[in-house]
Amino acid sequence: MDYSDNSKSIEHNNITCKDIINFFAEYVNTNNLGLIADAHLAHYDSDPKGANGEIPKSLAKKFSLAVDAPKTGAKITMNDDEETKSFQHYMGKDRNSYHSDHIMGKLYGKTVNYIDQMDKYKHSNKFYDETLLLPNYKNFKFEALIYFI
Repeated sequence: MDYSDNSKSIEHNNITCKDIINFFAEYVNTNNLGLIADAHLAHYDSDPKGANGEIPKSLAKKFSLAVDAPKTGAKITMNDDEETKSFQHYMGKDRNSYHSDHIMGKLYGKTVNYIDQMDKYKHSNKFYDETLLLPNYKNFKFEALIYFI
């Protein structure tokens, strides 16, 4: 990644309240960090090269620049081909969502399933997931209690 200076010149004159208001208004109107992050995630999932695709790489660079934009004054915008119309199911978007079978979609699915399974134990005295137990775990239970209690 290229991290060259992207700053605009800073005026060291007397800063007024109007200057601060203008800075804040400009920041609010040009802050598109979330849009860039969402577009990067969506393009990473749909690009055959994943995060190494041209659009995901471009968006990663723009995201890095957008993080610093409030202090540098840089205006970071997305091109039309970088904007996205559809999103993975795990992004929680209500519109144009599709089921992703890539790693993030699988992890999301497993996490949701795990949370659903844990809801079963809410009103029981079990505080663990039995699928995590090793065979013959009871043989080591006493020794574990000695070390960890």
